[in-house]
Amino acid sequence: MGFRLKMDDSVYPPQIMGRSKKIIKLFRDVKKVASKDLPVLLIGENGTYKELIARLIHYGSERAKGPFVALSFNSVPKEILELELFGYPPEGQKETKREK
Repeated sequence: MGFRLKMDDSVYPPQIMGRSKKIIKLFRDVKKVASKDLPVLLIGENGTYKELIARLIHYGSERAKGPFVALSFNSVPKEILELELFGYPPEGQKETKREK
């Protein structure tokens, strides 16, 4: 018997279908993460459907009422990325005041 995870088609229809143990584990992990109010960082090689998984998590969570924003960190300088993600500059650099 296959396992299928499908979110609300009126918002966005990300769908993945499969029967393998790894896919079923992925579905369970997505549901578990979506039920929590936590930030999620997905890492992996290009072409491994990280954005699709992020959409599944988003649209299966309470945050689905808000927008989904996909970011690609390939084009973001390391200094800015660390400041945005962690709130402090990279080691060895002076902190600068930023206005948001």
